Amino acid sequence: MPIEFSTSESARVRVRFSYVAELLFAAEFMSGGLLVRAGIDEDWRERQRALLPERARAYLDLVSGFSCPILSLLDYVTFTGELDDADAFFSRVAAEPIDRFLYVLLNGDLGQETVAACLADPAGAAAETGKLSTFSRMGADDLVALFAEPERFRTELLQYVSANRTEAFDRKIAELKGRYDDRCRAVEARLARKHPIEVAEEFKKRVFERREYRDYLFVPSWFIGRLNITSAVGDSFLFAFNIDPETEGDNREGDAIAAGLRVVADRSRLEILRLLASGPSYGKEIASRLSLTTATVSRHLDQLKAAGLVTEEKADNQNVKLVRLNAEGVEVLLETARHFVCGSRPASR
Repeated sequence: MPIEFSTSESARVRVRFSYVAELLFAAEFMSGGLLVRAGIDEDWRERQRALLPERARAYLDLVSGFSCPILSLLDYVTFTGELDDADAFFSRVAAEPIDRFLYVLLNGDLGQETVAACLADPAGAAAETGKLSTFSRMGADDLVALFAEPERFRTELLQYVSANRTEAFDRKIAELKGRYDDRCRAVEARLARKHPIEVAEEFKKRVFERREYRDYLFVPSWFIGRLNITSAVGDSFLFAFNIDPETEGDNREGDAIAAGLRVVADRSRLEILRLLASGPSYGKEIASRLSLTTATVSRHLDQLKAAGLVTEEKADNQNVKLVRLNAEGVEVLLETARHFVCGSRPASR
């Protein structure tokens, strides 16, 4: 049973598993965005992709330029309180006014007046891409297309998330039940001694500006890896924590950052990243432009891929792979390192 107790006469704190939240995290993980860096089982990801229908795989291609196309839907879990009934959750999101839906989808980076203006003139949305933050970033063409056909995008988004309710997903949830329960009990013990925001701050290693809410919900997740994700809407606060057990003196975050920085510490790999920042390229082209052998470039790309800093995809009608910079991965690595050293950063998911 989930724990329920109060920090004050008017506040409620719960620690419990949420099927809907975990489904959203699984769908986000499959999109190839931020959560892929968290170190989740890549074999599971391949099995899940094979079970997705063609339309779902097509949706993944559609949002390949988005940083986190599904993660914003977590806010709907927070303010609707729909934790376990996925169909009811989808119905709530589908019934949301389209301007409000877009505002939430883009993490509030575009104000409500700007959203209304972009709906009236989708082409004008191209000028707003500079306002998009880490969790809503996408290209100008993608943003214009989003505002041009928002209802279609929402329908395809919800169909894609729903398609992730596969046998592999449900089997993984059942397999991890014991770990979910164990981590919930561990977090319950911490919450019994400390204020919920203090516990969230310990997980996130940053200070939250707002301290008091009426409803606090802590949910465990496997799909977010070592990340911890927050959502605050009105007087409701949701905190998703990873199910890896913590130990005193654990320095996994520092180890992960150091490993990532070692990858970019090599001059040749830095040059590859800088070259790809101007546009996608091929291994042979990279080798030629940087006066390196193709074998050397291949080794560098393997390390950059493992660190989540570049991606590869098959080129059309060619037996070669197109290499792209994962700007999101680079940004997250550098921002995480800055936060680890300096101990503070702007509020983010």
